[in-house]
Amino acid sequence: MQSTHFFSGDNSDEEDCGEYRCPPGKWHCNGTGHCIDEIKLCDGVKDCADGADEEHCSQNLCPSLGCQAGCHASPHGGVCTCPNGYRLDERFHRTCSDINECAEFGYCDQLCANHRPGFTCSCIGECYTLMMLHGPGQDNLTTRGYCISQNAEKMKLFVARREGLYKLEPNGPNAEPKRLASGEFIYGIDFDYGDRKVFWTDRLSHSAFSADVDEEGDISHIKKLGLKSLVYPRSLAVDWITNTLYIIESGE
Repeated sequence: MQSTHFFSGDNSDEEDCGEYRCPPGKWHCNGTGHCIDEIKLCDGVKDCADGADEEHCSQNLCPSLGCQAGCHASPHGGVCTCPNGYRLDERFHRTCSDINECAEFGYCDQLCANHRPGFTCSCIGECYTLMMLHGPGQDNLTTRGYCISQNAEKMKLFVARREGLYKLEPNGPNAEPKRLASGEFIYGIDFDYGDRKVFWTDRLSHSAFSADVDEEGDISHIKKLGLKSLVYPRSLAVDWITNTLYIIESGE
């Protein structure tokens, strides 16, 4: 979505910039870079700031448009529409083409099969549960498939604070954080999924540490890594596939 910003006192920086064009299926609110879905035209709700999308509504031109599926009232006399799972052809704006949801981002978390119309989502393996929910999306109506881990309630959140490393229960908002380790200035933190280890840095002690993590999210076997000459280590990242640890320092 584009927006217009005036930087010169006489607005000359916005002159001769050309006409703004909205993507197919969208309608341009005059004088702005704001686009709305054509289905929102003449629906009784003012979606444009000046209410232009609700003015002079009619279907007078619908008989001459030759719409393949349907025609919706608009300020210009009508606009062609398509049923769910289809969109207007980008060239002719009259015929409807199937939407290949599997070729677009966000419809399925993992596996996707396209149909005419619609689509089917599925998950890899038996450790996920498929949930079809609305949104998030521009229209907030499109159904999307989410693969939810069956062990989601066991999820733990590690937080690095200045004085310590803490464990939180994301699904228990009233649960108190548990301190797992103390430090002088704990800063960066990351998790090794392959070996189930947590790594963190301590800026003031010029050190980096690792520890084993059990199924409950508690740690054991805390180990100071044998990294010499660390200067105020800050963030770190673990590449658990190549078994590589990256550390960013803030000193010279």
